[in-house]
Amino acid sequence: MEKITNDTYQGQCTLVEKEATQIKYHLRIACNKTWYTSNITFIPLVIDAQKNTSQDSHDPVSTPGFEPSIVIVSIAFILFFNHWIKKSNKKP
Repeated sequence: MEKITNDTYQGQCTLVEKEATQIKYHLRIACNKTWYTSNITFIPLVIDAQKNTSQDSHDPVSTPGFEPSIVIVSIAFILFFNHWIKKSNKKP
């Protein structure tokens, strides 16, 4: 960390996890052979709307929750179609 003023220091880090929603940290500081520990701090992250577009991202954005309903509708359609075929074949 770099000293900015008498009692202010500044540091920089790189967030590796792309899907992170918050940063959680605490500091351990050594001063005159005494260790001090800060409270845990949570910082919520804001998603950049410009970077989160389908043109910029290479990963497709999925909408969870729609897949089961599509599967259920497909199964219902298949069962109805099979029932209709069996009923049509029984007529002379």
